[in-house]
Amino acid sequence: MQRLFDAIRQQSENLSANTRWSASQVAQFLNASLATDAAFKVDQHLRDIFETSATAYDKAMDYGRHLMNEFGGDHRLFDGGHSVSGAWEAAKSALPDDTLGEEAMGFLEAYWKDLVTPMGMPITTLNRESFETVAKMASNLGIEKEWLMDVVSFTATESVGAFAAVLGASMNWGRAETEEFAKLAAGLTTSAALAANPLALTVALLLVARSVHNGRKENKLKKVLRSFGWGAAKSGAFIGAASIVGGGAWIGIGCGLMAAFIVHKYENRVSESDDKYDPDHMAKVMTPLLQSSVIPLLELKR
Repeated sequence: MQRLFDAIRQQSENLSANTRWSASQVAQFLNASLATDAAFKVDQHLRDIFETSATAYDKAMDYGRHLMNEFGGDHRLFDGGHSVSGAWEAAKSALPDDTLGEEAMGFLEAYWKDLVTPMGMPITTLNRESFETVAKMASNLGIEKEWLMDVVSFTATESVGAFAAVLGASMNWGRAETEEFAKLAAGLTTSAALAANPLALTVALLLVARSVHNGRKENKLKKVLRSFGWGAAKSGAFIGAASIVGGGAWIGIGCGLMAAFIVHKYENRVSESDDKYDPDHMAKVMTPLLQSSVIPLLELKR
């Protein structure tokens, strides 16, 4: 195990030496991490930290599940007491003689305790029958019901990811090169979609739209589309490597960083005249990179 950590540290040092980290890159890799098991682990840890005995405000938010006969693990989506507006209405009716300040504090405490859980909180209250109909239709397209439930709710960690996306975009909104901005947009879109993070996905789609607009305005649309491919490839490589490597979420993230760096190295090695997306060409160049960086780590892990 020590050899594995030493190898990861060495690869991380190589990554730091060859990559200039920026707010946009941090935002990309943070959101990519949220599409792995690490996000679930963090949510579980936060839940354990903030979990306390139920207050009157907690009970008021959960009362809707009794009225709606919603006792499943997904009740927050349908019981009416866990959307922002529903939770606030529940907090106001929790106690007959509390002050507005007490109601506000009770609402914030109860909402936060539910937000810092793997289940998270819904964006809005849904109708179960309508949702089940949509989920059945989506299943025919290969879209899982769990992904749909995740995409209509958010957690505290996903909120952090969305904030990082906004921060990274704002720091590059006016001065970033069009192609680099497009990589950020595509990387965030890939990560947010795989993580089913509705907040970050909303931000990412706005960045995609701006990238296309700027590409057309500057006659660089072809380069923008190429940059979309590289941005998505880096996030996809990160998430894919982190997902298939066992041994803990943080080891997976380390391997994910290396996989993304491999794609970054390959991008820097080719010119615009190369056929970057030809499968045979990709396999020929990527195989030795994988063998030199990722395979040794997998062998050490055994």
